[in-house]
Amino acid sequence: MFSTEEFIDVSRKFVCVRIETFENKESESLVKRVLGGQLANTAFAILNPDGTSKLTPGSRSPGMSLANNRTDTTGKDNKEIIRKLNRIAGDFESVGEMSEAILQDFHSLRQALNCASADQRLLVVVNADDSERESVQSTLQNVFTNESVMGKFHLNFLNAETDQNWQEVLSGTEEGAGIMLVRSGQFGVDGEVLARVAIDAGEDKIKAALLEANQEFASVEVRKDYDQHVRAGRRDGVEFENEIPTNGSDGTSGRRGKRQRKRGRDRD
Repeated sequence: MFSTEEFIDVSRKFVCVRIETFENKESESLVKRVLGGQLANTAFAILNPDGTSKLTPGSRSPGMSLANNRTDTTGKDNKEIIRKLNRIAGDFESVGEMSEAILQDFHSLRQALNCASADQRLLVVVNADDSERESVQSTLQNVFTNESVMGKFHLNFLNAETDQNWQEVLSGTEEGAGIMLVRSGQFGVDGEVLARVAIDAGEDKIKAALLEANQEFASVEVRKDYDQHVRAGRRDGVEFENEIPTNGSDGTSGRRGKRQRKRGRDRD
Protein backbone atom coordinates (compact mmCIF):
# COMPACT_ATOMS: atom_id res chain seq x y z
CA MET A 1 0.00 0.00 0.00
CA PHE A 2 2.76 2.46 0.90
CA SER A 3 4.10 2.35 -2.66
CA THR A 4 0.79 3.11 -4.40
CA GLU A 5 0.26 6.50 -5.99
CA GLU A 6 -2.98 7.03 -4.04
CA PHE A 7 -1.32 6.47 -0.68
CA ILE A 8 1.66 8.67 -1.55
CA ASP A 9 -0.71 11.49 -2.56
CA VAL A 10 -2.71 11.34 0.66
CA SER A 11 0.43 11.00 2.81
CA ARG A 12 1.53 14.45 1.62
CA LYS A 13 -1.46 15.93 3.45
CA PHE A 14 0.10 14.81 6.75
CA VAL A 15 3.27 15.36 8.73
CA CYS A 16 4.70 11.84 8.60
CA VAL A 17 6.91 10.87 11.53
CA ARG A 18 9.02 7.72 11.40
CA ILE A 19 9.98 6.39 14.82
CA GLU A 20 13.03 4.18 15.13
CA THR A 21 11.56 2.21 18.02
CA PHE A 22 14.62 0.84 19.77
CA GLU A 23 17.06 3.67 19.03
CA ASN A 24 16.69 5.68 22.25
CA LYS A 25 14.54 6.34 25.30
CA GLU A 26 12.60 9.15 23.60
CA SER A 27 11.53 6.86 20.76
CA GLU A 28 10.66 4.09 23.22
CA SER A 29 8.44 6.49 25.16
CA LEU A 30 6.61 7.69 22.05
CA VAL A 31 5.88 4.15 20.80
CA LYS A 32 4.55 3.17 24.23
CA ARG A 33 2.31 6.22 24.16
CA VAL A 34 0.92 5.21 20.76
CA LEU A 35 0.40 1.58 21.83
CA GLY A 36 -0.98 2.19 25.31
CA GLY A 37 2.12 1.08 27.17
CA GLN A 38 3.31 -1.74 24.90
CA LEU A 39 6.65 -1.57 23.08
CA ALA A 40 6.84 -3.08 19.58
CA ASN A 41 8.86 -2.61 16.41
CA THR A 42 5.92 -1.09 14.53
CA ALA A 43 3.29 1.36 15.70
CA PHE A 44 0.72 3.54 13.96
CA ALA A 45 -1.61 6.36 14.96
CA ILE A 46 -2.78 9.69 13.61
CA LEU A 47 -2.41 12.59 16.03
CA ASN A 48 -3.97 16.01 16.01
CA PRO A 49 -1.80 18.82 14.54
CA ASP A 50 -0.10 19.69 17.84
CA GLY A 51 0.50 16.04 18.71
CA THR A 52 -1.41 16.07 21.98
CA SER A 53 -4.13 13.50 21.27
CA LYS A 54 -4.83 10.54 18.98
CA LEU A 55 -7.41 10.85 16.20
CA THR A 56 -7.30 7.08 15.58
CA PRO A 57 -6.65 4.11 17.87
CA GLY A 58 -2.99 3.20 18.27
CA SER A 59 -2.07 -0.12 16.67
CA ARG A 60 0.64 -2.01 14.78
CA SER A 61 -0.47 -0.85 11.29
CA PRO A 62 -2.74 1.52 9.33
CA GLY A 63 -5.05 -1.42 8.62
CA MET A 64 -5.56 -2.13 12.30
CA SER A 65 -6.36 1.51 13.06
CA LEU A 66 -8.41 2.45 10.01
CA ALA A 67 -9.84 -0.67 8.34
CA ASN A 68 -12.48 -3.15 9.45
CA ASN A 69 -10.73 -6.33 8.31
CA ARG A 70 -7.20 -6.72 9.70
CA THR A 71 -6.32 -9.67 7.48
CA ASP A 72 -7.54 -8.44 4.08
CA THR A 73 -5.15 -9.26 1.22
CA THR A 74 -7.34 -8.18 -1.71
CA GLY A 75 -6.55 -4.49 -1.56
CA LYS A 76 -10.08 -3.60 -0.49
CA ASP A 77 -8.87 -2.34 2.87
CA ASN A 78 -6.30 -0.11 1.15
CA LYS A 79 -9.10 1.90 -0.45
CA GLU A 80 -10.89 2.18 2.90
CA ILE A 81 -7.70 3.36 4.63
CA ILE A 82 -7.00 5.99 1.97
CA ARG A 83 -10.62 7.19 2.09
CA LYS A 84 -10.42 7.65 5.86
CA LEU A 85 -7.06 9.39 5.63
CA ASN A 86 -8.51 11.87 3.13
CA ARG A 87 -11.47 12.47 5.41
CA ILE A 88 -9.21 13.20 8.40
CA ALA A 89 -6.98 15.49 6.33
CA GLY A 90 -10.06 17.39 5.18
CA ASP A 91 -10.78 18.43 8.76
CA PHE A 92 -7.59 20.50 8.93
CA GLU A 93 -6.29 23.31 6.75
CA SER A 94 -2.66 23.26 5.68
CA VAL A 95 -0.67 26.44 6.25
CA GLY A 96 2.74 27.58 5.08
CA GLU A 97 4.68 26.90 1.92
CA MET A 98 6.10 23.54 0.87
CA SER A 99 9.55 25.10 0.58
CA GLU A 100 9.40 25.82 4.33
CA ALA A 101 9.11 22.13 5.19
CA ILE A 102 11.55 20.96 7.85
CA LEU A 103 14.25 18.75 6.36
CA GLN A 104 14.69 15.15 7.40
CA ASP A 105 17.54 14.41 9.79
CA PHE A 106 18.46 11.31 11.78
CA HIS A 107 19.78 11.00 15.32
CA SER A 108 23.04 9.65 13.89
CA LEU A 109 24.75 8.46 10.71
CA ARG A 110 24.52 4.95 12.15
CA GLN A 111 20.74 5.17 12.19
CA ALA A 112 20.58 6.85 8.78
CA LEU A 113 22.66 4.13 7.10
CA ASN A 114 20.49 1.45 8.66
CA CYS A 115 17.24 3.02 7.45
CA ALA A 116 18.60 3.78 3.98
CA SER A 117 19.69 0.17 3.61
CA ALA A 118 16.33 -1.15 4.80
CA ASP A 119 14.40 1.17 2.45
CA GLN A 120 16.96 0.73 -0.35
CA ARG A 121 17.25 4.46 -0.99
CA LEU A 122 20.29 6.61 -1.52
CA LEU A 123 21.37 8.58 1.53
CA VAL A 124 22.39 12.23 1.19
CA VAL A 125 24.97 13.02 3.88
CA VAL A 126 25.81 16.67 4.59
CA ASN A 127 29.09 17.60 6.24
CA ALA A 128 28.85 21.29 7.16
CA ASP A 129 29.99 23.40 10.08
CA ASP A 130 27.67 25.80 11.92
CA SER A 131 28.52 28.73 9.65
CA GLU A 132 27.59 26.78 6.51
CA ARG A 133 24.60 24.83 7.78
CA GLU A 134 21.92 27.52 7.56
CA SER A 135 22.75 28.32 3.94
CA VAL A 136 22.86 24.69 2.76
CA GLN A 137 19.63 23.92 4.61
CA SER A 138 17.88 26.70 2.74
CA THR A 139 19.13 25.34 -0.59
CA LEU A 140 18.21 21.76 0.26
CA GLN A 141 14.70 22.74 1.33
CA ASN A 142 14.01 23.81 -2.25
CA VAL A 143 15.74 20.73 -3.69
CA PHE A 144 13.99 18.17 -1.51
CA THR A 145 10.53 19.64 -2.05
CA ASN A 146 10.99 19.53 -5.83
CA GLU A 147 8.54 17.08 -7.41
CA SER A 148 11.30 15.10 -9.14
CA VAL A 149 13.26 14.63 -5.90
CA MET A 150 10.59 14.42 -3.20
CA GLY A 151 10.45 11.08 -1.39
CA LYS A 152 13.31 9.43 -3.28
CA PHE A 153 16.19 10.01 -0.85
CA HIS A 154 17.03 9.96 2.83
CA LEU A 155 18.94 12.92 4.30
CA ASN A 156 21.28 13.22 7.25
CA PHE A 157 23.42 16.06 8.61
CA LEU A 158 26.61 14.83 10.28
CA ASN A 159 26.73 15.53 14.00
CA ALA A 160 30.08 16.21 15.64
CA GLU A 161 29.00 14.39 18.81
CA THR A 162 27.32 11.23 17.46
CA ASP A 163 29.22 10.80 14.18
CA GLN A 164 32.86 11.10 15.20
CA ASN A 165 33.79 7.92 13.29
CA TRP A 166 31.90 8.78 10.09
CA GLN A 167 34.98 8.48 7.86
CA GLU A 168 35.56 4.95 9.15
CA VAL A 169 32.16 3.70 7.97
CA LEU A 170 31.97 5.59 4.66
CA SER A 171 34.38 4.67 1.88
CA GLY A 172 35.41 7.23 -0.71
CA THR A 173 35.18 10.25 1.59
CA GLU A 174 37.15 13.48 1.34
CA GLU A 175 38.16 16.05 3.91
CA GLY A 176 36.16 19.22 4.29
CA ALA A 177 32.56 20.30 3.89
CA GLY A 178 30.43 18.77 1.19
CA ILE A 179 27.22 16.99 0.19
CA MET A 180 27.80 13.26 -0.26
CA LEU A 181 25.54 10.82 -2.09
CA VAL A 182 25.89 7.52 -0.28
CA ARG A 183 24.85 3.98 -1.10
CA SER A 184 24.33 2.17 2.18
CA GLY A 185 25.83 -1.29 2.53
CA GLN A 186 23.75 -4.48 2.39
CA PHE A 187 23.23 -4.54 6.15
CA GLY A 188 23.27 -0.82 6.85
CA VAL A 189 26.44 -0.71 8.92
CA ASP A 190 28.62 1.03 6.32
CA GLY A 191 28.31 2.92 3.06
CA GLU A 192 30.02 4.03 -0.15
CA VAL A 193 30.17 7.61 -1.43
CA LEU A 194 28.99 7.55 -5.06
CA ALA A 195 29.27 11.27 -5.71
CA ARG A 196 30.06 14.53 -3.94
CA VAL A 197 28.78 18.07 -4.46
CA ALA A 198 30.30 21.27 -3.08
CA ILE A 199 28.60 22.60 0.03
CA ASP A 200 27.83 25.90 -1.72
CA ALA A 201 26.52 24.35 -4.95
CA GLY A 202 23.32 25.73 -6.43
CA GLU A 203 19.93 24.00 -6.45
CA ASP A 204 20.13 22.89 -10.08
CA LYS A 205 23.55 21.30 -9.68
CA ILE A 206 22.54 19.43 -6.52
CA LYS A 207 19.29 18.21 -8.06
CA ALA A 208 21.07 17.02 -11.20
CA ALA A 209 23.64 15.12 -9.13
CA LEU A 210 20.91 13.48 -7.03
CA LEU A 211 18.88 12.34 -10.01
CA GLU A 212 21.92 11.04 -11.90
CA ALA A 213 23.12 9.06 -8.89
CA ASN A 214 19.63 7.70 -8.25
CA GLN A 215 19.32 6.51 -11.84
CA GLU A 216 22.62 4.64 -11.53
CA PHE A 217 21.60 3.26 -8.13
CA ALA A 218 18.24 2.00 -9.43
CA SER A 219 19.92 0.19 -12.32
CA VAL A 220 22.11 -1.97 -10.04
CA GLU A 221 20.23 -2.23 -6.74
CA VAL A 222 18.42 -5.56 -6.39
CA ARG A 223 15.30 -5.69 -4.23
CA LYS A 224 15.95 -7.62 -1.02
CA ASP A 225 14.15 -10.80 -0.07
CA TYR A 226 13.52 -10.58 3.67
CA ASP A 227 14.18 -14.22 4.60
CA GLN A 228 17.29 -14.47 2.43
CA HIS A 229 18.57 -11.16 3.83
CA VAL A 230 18.16 -12.30 7.44
CA ARG A 231 19.86 -15.63 6.76
CA ALA A 232 22.78 -13.88 5.06
CA GLY A 233 23.19 -11.52 8.00
CA ARG A 234 23.23 -14.35 10.50
CA ARG A 235 25.66 -16.32 8.37
CA ASP A 236 28.02 -13.35 8.15
CA GLY A 237 27.74 -12.59 11.86
CA VAL A 238 26.30 -9.09 11.32
CA GLU A 239 25.12 -7.43 14.52
CA PHE A 240 23.24 -4.17 15.08
CA GLU A 241 22.97 -3.36 18.76
CA ASN A 242 20.06 -1.15 19.79
CA GLU A 243 20.05 1.08 22.85
CA ILE A 244 16.68 -0.39 23.85
CA PRO A 245 16.86 -4.24 23.96
CA THR A 246 14.27 -6.39 22.18
CA ASN A 247 13.04 -9.63 23.70
CA GLY A 248 10.49 -10.98 21.26
CA SER A 249 10.86 -12.54 17.83
CA ASP A 250 8.26 -10.10 16.49
CA GLY A 251 10.05 -7.04 17.83
CA THR A 252 8.06 -6.75 21.03
CA SER A 253 9.59 -6.01 24.40
CA GLY A 254 8.62 -7.18 27.84
CA ARG A 255 6.62 -10.16 29.13
CA ARG A 256 4.66 -10.72 25.93
CA GLY A 257 7.82 -10.85 23.85
CA LYS A 258 9.48 -13.36 26.20
CA ARG A 259 6.44 -15.63 26.08
CA GLN A 260 6.43 -15.62 22.28
CA ARG A 261 10.13 -16.38 22.17
CA LYS A 262 9.66 -19.40 24.47
CA ARG A 263 6.90 -20.80 22.28
CA GLY A 264 9.26 -20.50 19.32
CA ARG A 265 11.85 -22.64 21.11
CA ASP A 266 9.19 -25.22 22.01
CA ARG A 267 8.17 -25.54 18.36
CA ASP A 268 11.76 -26.15 17.36
